[in-house]
Order: sequence, then structure tokens, then C-alpha cells
Amino acid sequence: MKRASTMVLIACAVTARAYTVSGNTYLTNGSAGDVQSAINAASDGAIIEIRKGSYHWSKQVTNRKNTAVHIIAESLGDVTIERDFRAGNMLVLNGSPNGNVELGGIHFKSDINGDRDHYTFTLQVNQLVPGCLPVLVHDCSFITGYEYAIHFYGNGGLVWNCSFATHSDALGGITFVNTSTTCAPWNQPDTLGGSPTAYGTGDPTGTLNTYVESCYFRDGWVAMSNFDDNSRVVWRYNEMYNAACTSHGQETSIWGTREWEVYGCTFTYTTTGRAFGGNRYPLNLNYWFECRGGTGVVTNNAMDDIPDKSGVQLNVFSINRKDSIPCQTAYPAARQTGQGWSVSSTDTYGTPVVTKDGTGDLTDPLYVWDNTGTETTDPHYVFLNQFEPDECGNGEKIRTFLQAGRDYFVNVAMPQWTPYTYPHPLRSKALGPSGSGPLPLKGKEDAE
Repeated sequence: MKRASTMVLIACAVTARAYTVSGNTYLTNGSAGDVQSAINAASDGAIIEIRKGSYHWSKQVTNRKNTAVHIIAESLGDVTIERDFRAGNMLVLNGSPNGNVELGGIHFKSDINGDRDHYTFTLQVNQLVPGCLPVLVHDCSFITGYEYAIHFYGNGGLVWNCSFATHSDALGGITFVNTSTTCAPWNQPDTLGGSPTAYGTGDPTGTLNTYVESCYFRDGWVAMSNFDDNSRVVWRYNEMYNAACTSHGQETSIWGTREWEVYGCTFTYTTTGRAFGGNRYPLNLNYWFECRGGTGVVTNNAMDDIPDKSGVQLNVFSINRKDSIPCQTAYPAARQTGQGWSVSSTDTYGTPVVTKDGTGDLTDPLYVWDNTGTETTDPHYVFLNQFEPDECGNGEKIRTFLQAGRDYFVNVAMPQWTPYTYPHPLRSKALGPSGSGPLPLKGKEDAE
């Protein structure tokens, strides 16, 4: 009996540590347990390499000690991980102050909808670790059901050469939420562009905003992005194939989106054939970018026309929608589209005042210019969307709150704005395999 017990213990020990170590590289067998064991044993700068193959992960994997690890495929696109874990986020990467955490070269597949996994994510990136450096995600593909694939928690980070699709043909991609207990993250100067503007400091280091560049987003008519609480997102040089960008304002969130830059992207509208999830084109696209608060720029994009819909849809839902804040009854509405913050301002946010927002409100208009394509000649190219029905019952009209030349400018460049360096210099910090463009989606639907 004792001998048998010893043999069982030895077998368990071998199973727990199947990875091998060569220098600072941990070559794993691809299982969630072995990858987790390697991360637990690793020090800052270690490479966690996943052997070629397809794997099912039914447990969470995370660098819970905030170790600066590089989790990469043995070779580009030869690793597929299918999500079976539904009790929380499958892969959680915490930023580290000791180096850039990296994820690269892997296909992630899931057919799970949010209501079946407690509205969690295939990948959560935590950028709220004090002093952490940006997390790098590159050359991966993400397929989901009706839910976002990646959740960026906090600002900072870089995503490039990744592909995204959803079985739902409606919602997928990336959500950006920097939830906080105070208004401090929102009440900071703008970080639009690579250098200072009339409205803020810019992002001279490329670390204050989250950058998504050179990626492919396919078939998401509701949203393939969600710019949400306190987020500062640069969405650039991406291919948006029947895929929309959207945001949340304070009317349905705690704080609402802070700022965004959408530039250099291609927005393609298809009328024949079938989408990734099997629905027939055209999908029910209502806009290319839905703006619900904060400020930003939309420039140098190529936009196909969406018949009878809008290219850039501007909203102030809080004047007609009952939800997170009191119905707004006078300009400017709390954290509305075209509003920002300044240290020199003592103005409060909103009427009625949203006390938790503090002070510093000022008009900080958004700018839409130098876009091309058939959408730009459509009468609804930049469209003011009146929320219906009027749940507040005050009869407020969006044209009172959004006026051209005050809250937004069309065909006028933002003064002093310049894009941050492209490609992003942090790409050089990646150790994993990288291609010349987005990693192609892997799945029979894509082949069709």
C-alpha cells in the first residue's frame, strides 16, 4: 500500500510540472495547469512558451504575483486555446512594474455568450497595478460568442496584429473600462495626440492611453469596441469589416468614456454573402462610430456608406433616458459629448449637478475631418441622434446640447493635434513571434 501511494504521488508531481526549463524559457505542454505552474515558478522577464497544438482550458490562468512574463506560442499561429472555463475570466494578465507583460501568437476560440459565463472574458488585462508598464498583446486571434473577448481594466497597453470575430455577428472585440471609486481618473487633462494641444498634455510617452492598431475586426453590428468608464483609447489603422465602434456615457455607466481617437481605419460595408456567424449580409449596422460622451478625434478614415444610417453618431442620452444619473435639463449635460476637464475650471458637472463628478467641467469639442469614402457625402455622415422614447418627460432636444462649432466640428482639424508615433515603439519590447499583419482567424466559418 505504501509503495502504491508513493507511485501515485510521483505521478501527480510529474503531471503538475510537465514544463521544461532552458535558460529563462519555460516550455510548457499547453495545458492550463502546466502554463500556470510555469508562471508561478517564473521570474521577471521569463518566457512561457506553449508547444504547438490545440488545447482546452477549463481553469483560470494568471500571473497573480504581477510577474513580467512573456506568454507566447512556440511558433506563430500554431497554438489554439479553446475556452471551457466559465466561472470567471479565463486568462488574467496583470501589468508589472518590472517589465512589459506579453501575450503573442495564439488563437483563442470560444462560443460562449456572456449570459453563460457571468459576463466574463477570454482575456482580462489589468493595467491598474501601481507603477505597471503597458501590457502587450499581439499576433493573436479571438473568436467569441455574444461577448467581448478582451477587457482592458485601466488605461495603458498595446494591441497589434490581432484579429477578432464573433459567432453572434453582433458583439465582440474589446471593452475598455477603468472603473474607479472617485472621479480622479476622469478629471485629468486630455491626452489626445502625441504632443500637447490646446486642451491637454497629449501622450508623449505612448503609455497614458490604450493603443489598438493594425488589427482586423469582423462582423459586429452592435460593437467591436466599447470605450467605457474613464477610458482613453487610440483606435488606429484597423480594418473594420462590417464592424462598429461604440462607447458608453455616464447615462448608463458610473463615469462614462473620457476620450478616444479613431483614425486611419477602413470601414467596409458588405451587401452580399454571409457573415462570420452565418447571418446574411448586410448586417444591421446603424453607425460606424457611436459617441455617447467625452471628447476625441475621428480623422483619416475610409468609410463606406451605410444606407440611411450614420457614419459618426453623436448622442446625449442623459437628457431623455433615466438610468445612472438624474435626467439632465440644461446645457451642458454631465460628462456629455464634447465635454472635458480643466484644472482652471471650478464648474460642476450637469444640471441637476452630479455631485460625485467634482469640478473642472469645460467645453472640449470633438473634431471630425479628412475622412473619405461614400459615407462622407451621406446627409447622416455626422448625425445627432435623439434618444426615444423620452423617459424623462422634459422634452429636451439634442440640438440644444450639441451644436456645430461649439461642441463638435466637422471638416475642421483639431488645433495642434498630431498622431502619436506609428507603429508604436513598444512593439520592440515583444519577444514572441510576429507577422506582417493581423493573424488570420482560424475557423471553418472564416474559410467560408
